Order: sequence, then C-alpha cells, then structure tokens
Amino acid sequence: MNNSICAVAISTMIASGASAQELSDGTFNAKGYVSYLNAVSAVWSAGELTNADVALIAAVGCDAVRAVVAENLLGNAATWLEAAGYPDPDLVEQVDMTQFVAFEIEAFRSLGATEDALAVLAEELRSQEVLPLEPPSIDVELAAATGIEERYCDMSWMSNMDPGLQAREGEFLLASSVTDTVIGAATIAVDAFISVGSGGADAAVVSIVSGGVGYDLIKRGMGG
Repeated sequence: MNNSICAVAISTMIASGASAQELSDGTFNAKGYVSYLNAVSAVWSAGELTNADVALIAAVGCDAVRAVVAENLLGNAATWLEAAGYPDPDLVEQVDMTQFVAFEIEAFRSLGATEDALAVLAEELRSQEVLPLEPPSIDVELAAATGIEERYCDMSWMSNMDPGLQAREGEFLLASSVTDTVIGAATIAVDAFISVGSGGADAAVVSIVSGGVGYDLIKRGMGG
C-alpha cells in the first residue's frame, strides 16, 4: 500500500458489530468538540498567556471534560474501535504522516474548525513521532480517576484573580493540558463521526488510527 492511503481514504471493512452496538454518527458530537478547540485556539493565537487567558482556557477545559463524561465519549470510543477493528501494525506503519495530518485538517475543516484551530491541531499532530500500532486500552473512568474536571473548573476562576499578570509555569502547563485534552477529545469525536457515519460498511484506516492518537492525547492531557 502506498502513501495515497490517507489522500484517498483507502478503507478497511469493519465488523457489522457497529450496528449491533447501536452507534451512529449522532453518537459523537463532533461539531461540539471542534467548537471547544476553536475557543482554546483563539486564546493561544493572541500571544503570551495572561492569567485571564488561562482562566478562559480552563473554563473551556471544564466544559469539555464535563461533555466527555456526560456523553460517555470514551466508552463510545471503545465500542467504536472494538467494532471497527484496529488495523494491523504493518498497515499502520505505511500511513504517511504528512498525509495523515492533511486528512485530519480537512476533516476538522469540514466540521467548522477555524484557521487558528487547524494550526494548533496541525502542530500537535506533527509532534507525534509515530502512530499507535496497537489499539488503545481505553479507561472510561479516566476523568474521574485523575480528578481533571475539578482542576480545570477550579483554575477557571483562580487564575482570574490577577487577570493581567503573565501566566506562570504552572498555569501555562495547565493550559497546555487543556489543549491536549480538547484536541484528543475532538480527534476521537471527528474521526468516529466520519467512520460511523459511513453506515457501518467502511471506515478509513486513518480514521480508526486517529482514535488511538486522540486517546493518547486525552490521556496525556488528563495526566492518566
């Protein structure tokens, strides 16, 4: 298989179990998670972060994590990936990273991502040295186990006490954590939306692999 795997979205058959599990494109609120990424990216694009900026980013993270939990994003992602069947490692290794990023950019753009969001997404994806060769072992209780919702929600008001001050290292790291979490959640939602929206007949290899990338980012962001 050549590098056109991403460009033409070469497909792999997925098990009919996707229908049995009653997943649909409506299961994954892709546009909602893209909107979280848009909001976070707008703050990052403004320049050096102040405490007020961190408060805004943390507030978005608070809402995003609550959505992840309320919508059972991780549980639905685990069901989706199990039904889809993760590609063999040799197939994953043939995915060209440049075309992988291009595929994701177009997928996000089609669901309303801003140019700022696409730039943040591209930078994050390009930092991935390799794509995950094995399916992720998804911990559906990750948010609860890490206490990340409380951290984000608390910081959304604590950082606003001195809004004009430049963010310190701890606040900057939390803002980066939110960004990883939001990109991860959005990547899962967007690619699952595309994959499941095919009606359960086909799923692009890159969409399924992106589910693994998304979970890795959520796990890193939440500190799991």
